[in-house]
Amino acid sequence: MKHLVKRNVFCWILIVVMMIVGASFYAFLPDQIAIQWNGHGVTNTAPRIFIFFFPFLAAVLLIYHQHRVQNIENSPNLDYIPLLLCLLFFGGQLLIAANAIGILPLSEGIPSLAQTILMMFLGGVLIFFGNRMPKIPKNFYCGVKASWAYASDDLWTKTQRFAGKVWLIAGICLMLMALVPWDIKPIAIPIVILVTFLVPRFYSQHLYAKSGHSGC
Repeated sequence: MKHLVKRNVFCWILIVVMMIVGASFYAFLPDQIAIQWNGHGVTNTAPRIFIFFFPFLAAVLLIYHQHRVQNIENSPNLDYIPLLLCLLFFGGQLLIAANAIGILPLSEGIPSLAQTILMMFLGGVLIFFGNRMPKIPKNFYCGVKASWAYASDDLWTKTQRFAGKVWLIAGICLMLMALVPWDIKPIAIPIVILVTFLVPRFYSQHLYAKSGHSGC
């Protein structure tokens, strides 16, 4: 539990840093800042106050995580979740701020730069979770929470191990697809998400039926 507390402290430090970064950039931001892009440029904007959305959301999710895990026994492998989320939001905040003041014009130069960065990052996240998933203890908070996996500890373990392999392969594929021409990128992300979400559940259902259980 000590290392969980330490990482939570580091997460709160990151949130404070995000607040400082937001306040430092705020005066230099235009009234409307780009927050979404595609191959043709900016697709969505928001008021510049949006720059503070990242530390706010990080704080809400960290509090939620602390509330959920405080009563979960044997949950040392869950402590990386808030840290990863904080790093994700911090990276998003920096990218949007850097684009807004012209340091990193995501809508210029390479047409799909923003999407490429997103795919590389998501691929890295999938690889990271793919390696961690087999170690996740049985719980109702994270992991592949297919109803069939809860039938026994063995089904849970086998489901998470299989899911870890699927996520690892999907992450590698996503990072490789980030380097190919733009046309397939809008299709690649939803396909990868569907695969990582559905395939482990079908596998868990298959194991459930094969083990001789009946019902759901």
